[in-house]
Amino acid sequence: MTALNIFYNLRNIISKNIIYDKKTALKSQELLMILRPVKLSV
Repeated sequence: MTALNIFYNLRNIISKNIIYDKKTALKSQELLMILRPVKLSV
């Protein structure tokens, strides 16, 4: 798997977390903010 595939898979998981659990969603948003600069640097 490429880094991009991993990023999209994580984003899909995060989207599901937003639906199921708002607390998890907040953590997931933080994770997404961390991942975003990583994606840009790849």
